[in-house]
Amino acid sequence: MGAFSENPKQHFLQHSYYNLSRLRPQRWQTWWIALTWCIWQHRNRMVFQNESFNSRKVMVDALFYCWTWLKNLEKGFDIPFHS
Repeated sequence: MGAFSENPKQHFLQHSYYNLSRLRPQRWQTWWIALTWCIWQHRNRMVFQNESFNSRKVMVDALFYCWTWLKNLEKGFDIPFHS
């Protein structure tokens, strides 16, 4: 199974098995969901509202969603957003 799995479920689940830099699997999964959600939303704005591609906005939005969700999901999550 590689980074570009043809099955989205397998691509998501592979983030549960890696332990890069001691981060919890939930954080990698949250990042995956946030980035996927933002790519989908940005794609819809490009298709339906004729917006141009803005990779910086996709990343900033994904970081914000990820941070917000982790802040609400993890007890004791105290990393400031701008860190």
